Amino acid sequence: VYKRQALHAADPTMTVIAAALAPTIETGPDNISELVFLNDMYIFGAGPVMDAAAGKPYGFDFPPDDRRNHDRLLNFSRFAQMREVMIVHGDSSKPLWGSQWGWNSLPDDWSGLPSIWGSVSAEEQISYTLGAIERAETEWPWIGVLILHHWTPPYPLDFPQQGFALTTTGGLPT
Repeated sequence: VYKRQALHAADPTMTVIAAALAPTIETGPDNISELVFLNDMYIFGAGPVMDAAAGKPYGFDFPPDDRRNHDRLLNFSRFAQMREVMIVHGDSSKPLWGSQWGWNSLPDDWSGLPSIWGSVSAEEQISYTLGAIERAETEWPWIGVLILHHWTPPYPLDFPQQGFALTTTGGLPT
């Protein structure tokens, strides 16, 4: 709490954002669901030390209008479940930021590592991304910002995060 107060004293317009939590359905021991982790953050007193929470609302294999919500499903709507955790803990006035999100689109002839984020066609990636922005603007007044995964990923060309690229290494749009 004191560090947040010191930051705000130095710059009252500063926003202290919790680190973005990655989506997973795992419950341990190596990884833990972001829903469980966020809940535990609140239990251990994180609410007063952050101005906003953050998550990574990947769409995986589902379109942005897939509104199914349950703890064993990874889709764009899962982000709203993070918001519900915030509300349960009395933080409905704080925004939830989307950092590092989108849909992975790997070419049909992909020979690199498999994607843990699912994979959609290039056309679906464009459509889903635009649909997600529209959905967030119309349905989620609590959202802070949405920051897409990568403009041009700084990874080898056979690494699956290349599927999130908005431009090729030569600067052409994907």
